[in-house]
Amino acid sequence: MANERTWFGGFESAFHDVDGVRMFVRIGGRIDAPPLLLLHGFPQTHAMWQRVAQRLAPHFQLVLPDLRGYGDSGKPPGDPDHAPLPERLIGADPRFYLHASLGGWGSRGRDHIEPQALSDYERCFGVPETIHAACEDYRASAGIDLEHDRASRAASERIACDLLVLWGERGVVQRLFNPLALWRAQCAGSVSGHAMTAGHFIPEELPEETAQALLGFFGA
Repeated sequence: MANERTWFGGFESAFHDVDGVRMFVRIGGRIDAPPLLLLHGFPQTHAMWQRVAQRLAPHFQLVLPDLRGYGDSGKPPGDPDHAPLPERLIGADPRFYLHASLGGWGSRGRDHIEPQALSDYERCFGVPETIHAACEDYRASAGIDLEHDRASRAASERIACDLLVLWGERGVVQRLFNPLALWRAQCAGSVSGHAMTAGHFIPEELPEETAQALLGFFGA
């Protein structure tokens, strides 16, 4: 576990305006090394990468933003036509919902989460604007994201770069999907990967193994 002295030690934080949205970003690592962008998922913030980032810092210049709508980044308004039913349900007890999510999905509890990270998640997810942004994120996956996917496939567009796919063997991806087959169907580059002995939140459950997998993939 990191303590206050080592929590993102050597990293700087700043706000940057990107397409009209104020984004919170941490940057650290070797300034003369190749840049590597690390993006978090739901319902977290950039803090999920802390232990992995410390292991990658000697090899890359790391950029860790809070995604739009999450953490300390800006939260633009969503579609006014969306009924706020999930927002009302989650907002009734956001801490309970957050803890249930972080401890579920195959994760077997929350012991893998650093106290500083959990505090960051609790602080940020308790904001109504964050809850709304997270709900809009999921709405997009069943709406505009599918439209974009259909347009890309109709244009025969495929991901050009090589891809490393990691998933948790206790998570829903392992139970319901064939990740390598699905990604190979959408990629022109090489696709490799494997299941890891984790649930959904792999970088926090297995930080050392995650860092080693990334270092091996990027040839660092």
